[in-house]
Amino acid sequence: MAAWHAIVPNVPAALPRQSLMPPAVRTRASSRASAFPQAACRTACRIPRRDLRPQHMPGKELSALYGALDGALDGALDGARSRHDGMMRRLRSRNSDIFSRQFGRPLGGDADWPLAARSQTQGDASGCVELTDESDFVQAANEDGRISILGFGSLLSERSARSTFPSLESFHQARLKGFRRVFCHAAPVFFIRGIAHKETKEYSSLSVEPCEGEEIVITLFSIPAIEVPAFIEREHEFRFLLVPPSRISPSAPSPDSAAVVAAAASSPSLAHNLSRGAVICSRYSDHEYLQIRLKGDAEEYERRYGQWGVERVWDDSLLPCRVYLRHCVLAAQGLGEEALDSFLDHTFLADRSTTIRQYLLQHPDIMIEPPPPSLADRYGG
Repeated sequence: MAAWHAIVPNVPAALPRQSLMPPAVRTRASSRASAFPQAACRTACRIPRRDLRPQHMPGKELSALYGALDGALDGALDGARSRHDGMMRRLRSRNSDIFSRQFGRPLGGDADWPLAARSQTQGDASGCVELTDESDFVQAANEDGRISILGFGSLLSERSARSTFPSLESFHQARLKGFRRVFCHAAPVFFIRGIAHKETKEYSSLSVEPCEGEEIVITLFSIPAIEVPAFIEREHEFRFLLVPPSRISPSAPSPDSAAVVAAAASSPSLAHNLSRGAVICSRYSDHEYLQIRLKGDAEEYERRYGQWGVERVWDDSLLPCRVYLRHCVLAAQGLGEEALDSFLDHTFLADRSTTIRQYLLQHPDIMIEPPPPSLADRYGG
């Protein structure tokens, strides 16, 4: 292992958080926030629109306008809080009715589980349930309205995970049975950020797929259900699987922190988060992606992939994006030796036989090739 540590540079200490609110939501929220106070102020002060200019307004009326504006803003914020609290109450009530699982009990195959009829029954994905829309994710949330997510690539880094999910809680290291990591699909974000190498086909991202006998080190954390639409949009090309808690077990990153992690893993908060299982981004196929996720919309495919000359999303001829692969290795190294060995030996090229350890031994320059300066924090491990 000394050779790997010798070629890996220091990981930057901080990564700024990024807003994940979809543009359409930001636009609607901004429009409502700006329109409501203006209308309320005009009504409260009985001042025509054309006379709302400060230079035409006496001091007394101007003070009244400011007072009305302040009250309108408070009212808008109170209304937003009330709607959010109402949604959370309905979510908790619904989940209390349809779920009664305890941590550690397998979900797959239980006849009284609402999604059991759709669980995978073939291969090593048995017991996992495919989540096809937002309503499925809602049913996977716990009583607090939070959903557990499993990270296996860039999300092995807590810093990276928190930049992607600002409301992340309960970040833990764990092990996942019955899955392996594979670099086998095109990612538009690499083209957008200018780190895809089209001529050498080095623009593959990472997914997991069921594989009997495999076990990988992953991370586990929870996000609020309100972030699910942004999560689906960001990971659009994946099959979302709800993994039963029986497949997930605690994992200590290093000897000096083993006791701390073991205590966290046995804590009520972790057990509570896992009581509904956890969501992971699994491999799709082109046919399923086009028919299920894109609903057969050719224009949408062109917008997402066609403009970059990508004819197939899930393509076994691709190689890993160099910058992204280095980022994932650094993230795994940050968790400790167990996680790094797991990533190097249980992550494969699209041929399913070449491990990342073997690939990096053949291409050691990947680990000493820094990302573009503008992406140094984002892809710094």
